[in-house]
Amino acid sequence: MIKENPLWGAPTLHGELIKLGIVISERTVSNMIKRYRVGKPPSQTWRTFLKNHMNNTYAIDFFTVPTANFKILYVFVILWHEQRKVVHFNVTLNPTAQWTAQQIKNILSEYFKYYHHDRTHLGLSKNTPFERQVQFEAKNGILIPLRRVGGLHHRYIWKEVA
Repeated sequence: MIKENPLWGAPTLHGELIKLGIVISERTVSNMIKRYRVGKPPSQTWRTFLKNHMNNTYAIDFFTVPTANFKILYVFVILWHEQRKVVHFNVTLNPTAQWTAQQIKNILSEYFKYYHHDRTHLGLSKNTPFERQVQFEAKNGILIPLRRVGGLHHRYIWKEVA
């Protein structure tokens, strides 16, 4: 979890462990983070900043494409830099502020699902707004990461193996 979620601090990791039925103190989690976190403290150079944050950097572009019959298409694209993956795109002949806002809402909807159903919150005693149940370790279980928001965040579950 520490390697997959480098931006998570001890309270967030502790909350996720609680939801997996793992009883551990937050202080122990904090000590584990110090021991297992890979990498050096961030440098102040632009190159280092980009390297450290490329995994959660998205680009939004809005451009025009002329068609063979001289119409103009307006293209809206959201690209996830780390994976070079198009996360969302849409095309219209008549862009409006409302249409553009809807495009942004469509990519944000995945984050809101994560925020309400998966992410533990300190103000909710490390629960989620829609009260995620504790899942106790399965017999012969392994911990499986579930990618959320294009892999920017994760939720974990126990899966029983035969």
